[in-house]
Amino acid sequence: MGAHVGAARSHSTGRRTSLMLRAFTALFGHMGIEADVRDFSQAERARLADAIALYKRFRPLLHGGRTLRLDLADPGAIAFAVVGEADTLVSFAQLETPVTALPETLRIPGREAGADYRITLLTAPRQRPGRPVPVLVAGDPITASGALIDGMGIAPPILQPGGIAVLHLERIG
Repeated sequence: MGAHVGAARSHSTGRRTSLMLRAFTALFGHMGIEADVRDFSQAERARLADAIALYKRFRPLLHGGRTLRLDLADPGAIAFAVVGEADTLVSFAQLETPVTALPETLRIPGREAGADYRITLLTAPRQRPGRPVPVLVAGDPITASGALIDGMGIAPPILQPGGIAVLHLERIG
């Protein structure tokens, strides 16, 4: 699937989107760049380089895995997963103002019920010092069984409109 990182302001719709949303959406396609990176700040170029490195790391999974659309009740959110034998990448994007205070959990079917999975938020935001956040949101991995992931799901981070989170699930046992 073609997916490019474009300019912050879309030439066709006029909408502005964050580099995070553009880059981590393109991650799940063939990830082209369709923007003049000379216009990017140093921080944006570094963030784009991080996204490209993730794409290269997970390219076999992204191009060879099975894509699952995850059902969400919130019409302003979208989630899907790319599932491989041992790894899964999950994308959760909040496109509009959420309809509830907390996002619903992401249930990812097909994980081996008796296996354990290390779950890491690959898009962990840089937090302000002194502000407590859940372990997963801070970027530290957590462990959950396949049965828990399928049955109860994973609580994604709370995102503002235009925010995106990418999670990596790696089977560890």
